Amino acid sequence: MMRLRGSGSDGAHWRGVEPVPALLVSLAVVVLVSIVLAASGWAAEPAADADIAAAEPDSLLFRIQADMYTLHGRLKEMLAAAAELPSLGPFILRRITKGYGAEHVWQLVASTLVILAVAWAGEGMARRLFRPLLIRLPALDTRSDFGKLGVLALRFIVSTVELAAFALIAIAMFFLVYQGHEAARLAFWTILAFVLCVRTGAAFLRLLLAPDQGGLRLPAIDDATARQLYWSFLFLAALGAATVLSGLFLDHIGVDPALLLAFGQLILVLNFVAIVAVIGAHHDGISRLVGIRSAEGVERATGLGGLIAGHWYVFAICYVVAMALSATANRLLTGETQTAHTVPTLAVLIAVPILHGLLRMAVDRFFGDRAAVSGTPAPVEMAPVEMAPVEMALLETEPSAVTDVGDTDGYGRVIMRNGNILLGVVVVLLLAEIWEVDLDALAAHSLGARIANSLFDIIITLILASAGWGIIKTAINRQLPHERLGALALVEDEAMGTGLTRLETLLPLLRKFLFITLLVTVALIAISAMGINIGPLLAGAGVVGIAVGFGAQTLVRDIISGVFFLIDDAFRVGEYIDVGEGKGTVERMSVRALMLRHHLGQINTIPFGVIRRVTNYSRDWAIMKLELRVPFDADLEQVRKIVKQVGQEMMADPEYGQHFIQPLKSQGVHRMDDSSFIVRVKFMARPGEQFVLRREVFRRVQEAFQQHGIKFAPRRVIVDAPPTLGPAAAAAVAAEAAGAGGADGAKAG
Repeated sequence: MMRLRGSGSDGAHWRGVEPVPALLVSLAVVVLVSIVLAASGWAAEPAADADIAAAEPDSLLFRIQADMYTLHGRLKEMLAAAAELPSLGPFILRRITKGYGAEHVWQLVASTLVILAVAWAGEGMARRLFRPLLIRLPALDTRSDFGKLGVLALRFIVSTVELAAFALIAIAMFFLVYQGHEAARLAFWTILAFVLCVRTGAAFLRLLLAPDQGGLRLPAIDDATARQLYWSFLFLAALGAATVLSGLFLDHIGVDPALLLAFGQLILVLNFVAIVAVIGAHHDGISRLVGIRSAEGVERATGLGGLIAGHWYVFAICYVVAMALSATANRLLTGETQTAHTVPTLAVLIAVPILHGLLRMAVDRFFGDRAAVSGTPAPVEMAPVEMAPVEMALLETEPSAVTDVGDTDGYGRVIMRNGNILLGVVVVLLLAEIWEVDLDALAAHSLGARIANSLFDIIITLILASAGWGIIKTAINRQLPHERLGALALVEDEAMGTGLTRLETLLPLLRKFLFITLLVTVALIAISAMGINIGPLLAGAGVVGIAVGFGAQTLVRDIISGVFFLIDDAFRVGEYIDVGEGKGTVERMSVRALMLRHHLGQINTIPFGVIRRVTNYSRDWAIMKLELRVPFDADLEQVRKIVKQVGQEMMADPEYGQHFIQPLKSQGVHRMDDSSFIVRVKFMARPGEQFVLRREVFRRVQEAFQQHGIKFAPRRVIVDAPPTLGPAAAAAVAAEAAGAGGADGAKAG
């Protein structure tokens, strides 16, 4: 009987026609149309070969038409052979019992059971050998994920060694006691391989899910979900192993190719139906297993990514169906089984979440907070945190002023993002290799040969630039904690804060410079990779730069002045300065200008070129001098002691003492006026804290003066007036004034 074979791994041909790439829609249409044609008995033989040959051999239409006829013929053969599937069982029995009676089947079954029983007993002895080691496993440190993984890996290794002992004993017993011809031996090897595959899969699933060891389980799933997923995945593994091994066995014992095609297609449908059923029934558990948002959390999702992640199982089912259609079409076109395509594809899809989880564990182990790097969108309940009024105002009025720490702080998120990109690229390349898709030829056909040749270099450059910029940006942002706060949070009292360090002031400008440099470099590399000579472009850019320099002298002056101001360390972000053109707190700086926030709220943008002097009120220390008015009769020595005592008490205060550089002390009588002595006191404090300390000094001095009976002297104005006259003198003055008035009247008359 002649068997239908392909031409090998270098691409199978059927009637000299190259198969169409696995495009989902095209394949679905081809398969459905072919099934309808075969069921309707349409007998369109390839009599139109002359017309087909007349078409262009390299055209897409020609290949589709040829594949349609091929699918039609193979579907007819498969449907005709499907009716003969019940005869497959008797055929297998005849091949196994060839030359023997029918009772020989029971002898073979008994021999197989004896061999497996002896092998199982030998495995039990190996298990007793490892029992002391397994007893001590619960005493190991399993507080971290890597500790749990170590225990699970050790259990997996022990299980693998025990299974190896089982396999070796079974093989040895087979060569000692088993008798039979080739078909019977193949049947035994198929059964043994099936048992080993299923048990290996069970050991791997115990490592991944730990269904009976909740304390060692790495995924965040409960015991019931873990057990359900364990048995469902084990069923899929057993079904897949049975499919592959049965196909190989039937092929080796000489089953008719058409019958083998029908059986293989039936088993293929069963496998994909089982996969779809497991995904549909346990998609919530699988979501928690791989760290994807469940469907219940989609209502809280605001982006397209969250919506797709919440309904990932729909796309997964569509992918499984598409893969089934593709495998069916390729099987019908080439006559070869698609195990070499489907099994590695499923293995890659299973390995992706495992590798992602291991990467997440490693990042969590070496870079800290898991919530900031895992990318898990599940909501986390947080305890209420007390906030200052300014912070509450920020959250209520400027929700965008506070930056999320997880977005900008920590290397974990950067490593996870770059790792996921690298993992995605590797998966695409592996799937292309598995399904024999020539990405270079596809890119050359779609984009052109030159772009296709340079596309790889451009993609690698972009990936490396993204990874490098992520690390650089994270390293800079970790040194800039003030950028997580809004403008209001940088203002304290009279807005004369201590300011940032010189490094914190220069790093934002360095970050902008590095970003622009990296962007220009990547653009030049991409242009050069496309075969364009960048020499004239650089020369033209130099000429344009010179022209811009001559035409924008004011801009150049501002930039150069700003560079020298920064070199001189004249001011920093957060410091209170006066530049003549304006004063306030330095809020931010650009390449050419300085933004000052006035203590009344307005912001002034001042170019560096117009600044002639800078007065910095927030550098190193600040001295505050206060004046106290005491009456002339006050004991000045007692006043000095009171001031000294207040200074000592404030230095010892845990809230205010840390802000003093020198304590409060009296400088004695500074001057005197008409009504009091003016006593001056002073203290040295950290910049920005002197005003808070001033209020507290006045309050405490007032309380101390009241305790010692000292009053502050009020301001007085002394007016010199004539002395008061008695009643007789006053009457005489009045009479004299009246007489003088009468004389003046007579003269006037």
